[in-house]
Amino acid sequence: MHAGWGVRTLSATAVAYDPLPYHRGSIWPHDTALIIDGLARTRRHAAVATLVDGVLAVAEHNGWRLPELIAGYGTDTVDAPVPYPVACSPQAWSAAAPLLLLCTVLRLEPDVPAGLVAIGPCLDPDLTLEVTGIGLGEHRLDVSIDRDRITAAADPPLDITIGR
Repeated sequence: MHAGWGVRTLSATAVAYDPLPYHRGSIWPHDTALIIDGLARTRRHAAVATLVDGVLAVAEHNGWRLPELIAGYGTDTVDAPVPYPVACSPQAWSAAAPLLLLCTVLRLEPDVPAGLVAIGPCLDPDLTLEVTGIGLGEHRLDVSIDRDRITAAADPPLDITIGR
């Protein structure tokens, strides 16, 4: 069901598959983000990385704005995501997908009223990532991951727990 840009609503090997109908093989970035979150919770780092790369490629091809859905053509047949003819952009659940992806890859679990935040990145140990200015209520959180070294700071301060 993985098409390179995300997860199709129907496998390309299914008899009813068609890359253009709404739910017979199209790719929805928000569905893919939910699948990524589930994979991260089961620590499937390689699958998470592959799917995140696909969603980011869709975003890059669309001016960093995820469309509601794209046609289900895979990266094995097209060089760029094929726009769905009547997809909305922006679209609410697609606009929320990058926020879910950020929380997922960082395994970010804030409890702002208690002044706590837990971070347990779901990334390949060889990858690096730096994210600054994550808004958590009145706090701004910065996270830096350089292979196995994870650092985080919040302003105003939060009690930060870091794990893998």
